[in-house]
Formats: sequence, C-alpha cells, structure tokens
Amino acid sequence: MVRIDSYSGNFNHLNRNDRCTIVRIYLPDDAPENVLDESWPEGDEPDTDLPPSEMVELFSRRLATYLFNSARPRKERLIAWCRANAARLDREWAETRIAVLRKEIASAEKQINSAEKQIKRLELDYLSDDE
Repeated sequence: MVRIDSYSGNFNHLNRNDRCTIVRIYLPDDAPENVLDESWPEGDEPDTDLPPSEMVELFSRRLATYLFNSARPRKERLIAWCRANAARLDREWAETRIAVLRKEIASAEKQINSAEKQIKRLELDYLSDDE
C-alpha cells in the first residue's frame, strides 16, 4: 500500500519556534525501506496530493539543498529505487487513494441515509397536517 502523508511539529529542542513538516511516502513491502521522508519548514511543505513520482523529485531537490546530511547516501539509494519503480508506485498510490475515497463515499452515503431517515421521522412527528 503506497500512500503519502505529513505531520507537523517542533522537532528542534534548541529553538521552540522552529516548526517543520515531515512528509512521508510509505513504500511497498519489497522496497529497500518502508518509508522515504523529508522535512520542510512549516508552510513550505509540498502538496501531499502529488503522486510519488513527483514527490520523489521534490525530496531529491530538498536533499540537494543540505550542505551536510548524514542520511544522504541512504536516501539517494532509496530515491534511485523509487525512480526505477515510479510507474508502479504511482499505480499503487492511485489504487490506495481510490480505495480511501470509496470508503469516504460509503461513509457519506450512510450519513446521508441516516439524515434522510431523521428528516422523515421529524416531518412525521412534528410537521404532519393531522393536528
């Protein structure tokens, strides 16, 4: 299941005002690692609705901006794997997004049905012309 998410917080214990957003790409089970992640200053993070192939390129450009990053060799290898498997990642990401959206639709339909039943009950109980 390939998916992308993000979370924000203060991860710099020396500067309490330094908030950042971590964006994660969850990779398939056969990937070299489970997750590729990168941080951005809060408000500068990329849109998590982008497909993995585009997100990986943003991660690569972000990684290149660091003067020093001890995880660079590991992340570069993972980025290379993601590039080699870009079509597959995008397909699995789209399948995951579709499944999530279908669940949201089903939940919304249940809420609509429940609301319609409540409206009918209220109309019958309080708005009928029988009085």
